[in-house]
Amino acid sequence: MLKGIDVSGSQGNIDWATVKKDNDFAIIKLGNIYDTDTGLKVGVYIYNYCNSTKTLKKGTKWALDVLNKRKLNLPIYLDMEDKSIKIEGKTALTEQCIEFAKIVKEAGYKAGIYANLDWFKNYIDANKFD
Repeated sequence: MLKGIDVSGSQGNIDWATVKKDNDFAIIKLGNIYDTDTGLKVGVYIYNYCNSTKTLKKGTKWALDVLNKRKLNLPIYLDMEDKSIKIEGKTALTEQCIEFAKIVKEAGYKAGIYANLDWFKNYIDANKFD
């Protein structure tokens, strides 16, 4: 029998090296299912922990696969607020945002960047976005 854990946002930051020591697998919560026939506009966001554009591209493509061409009223947002990626610097983080938007738009969705004012002032160059 294999041993594993389930992971959701309630666990906070995960030390994956420690998890690997005691587990064979992790099942990660993808999200919740709601009845959206209420007339609410719906969009989605992806919280970014990526330290490279290459990893971000893979993650974005994964998210698009999960969406499976579902119709959204609002954009797919990239949430750029995690302190663990600040060390990448403004240029690299801006490039991640640009690549994210490119992939999302190519898939036929609108793209957006979600961040607090501190991030937009200090860690992302929003002037490079269209």
